[in-house]
Amino acid sequence: MASKHETVVQAIVAKLQTITAGVDGYVYTPDAVQRVSFFPDSVVPDPTLTTVYLLRPGLQTSVLGPDSCQKYNDLELFLLVARRLSGVTEDPSSGDSPERWQVAADLVADAQQALLQDHTFGGVAKHFVENSIFINYELPVEGWSLAEIRFQIRYLTDRPIGR
Repeated sequence: MASKHETVVQAIVAKLQTITAGVDGYVYTPDAVQRVSFFPDSVVPDPTLTTVYLLRPGLQTSVLGPDSCQKYNDLELFLLVARRLSGVTEDPSSGDSPERWQVAADLVADAQQALLQDHTFGGVAKHFVENSIFINYELPVEGWSLAEIRFQIRYLTDRPIGR
C-alpha cells in the first residue's frame, strides 16, 4: 500500500494531467507532467516537449491535531511550469519581456485553476495550508517562459501515532 504522501502526490499529478487547452478557460495543455527530485538546468532536455510541468518535493512538517490523537503533515511542493518559446525570444536578462511574462502568467493561471478546483484532490488531502501559495517569475532561461509555484498541502496521516 502506498503511503498517504505518495497518494497525495499522485492525485496532484493526475489533476494537472487533466488540463486541456480551450476547455474551461485553460490556455496550454502540458505535454508532460513529471515528478522530479530537482529542477534540471536545461529545464527539459527532450526537444519534442513544448509545455512541461515539473513537480518536486520540498519540506514536510508534521503537526499533532488539537487532541494529539491525529497527526497532520504539511507537504511543501514546487511546481515548475514551463513553455518553450518559438522563434526569436527576448534577452532573458532584459526587463522588456512581455511575451515571456504573458506566457508565464497563463501557465500559472492554468496550474492554479486545476489545483484549486478540488483542494482535497478527491478527498486524499485536507486543504492547502493557509497563505502558502507563492509564485516566482524570476527564472530567466533562454528559450523558455517559466514560473515556479510553491505551495503546501495538509493531509491526515494514515499511520497511527506512537507506532
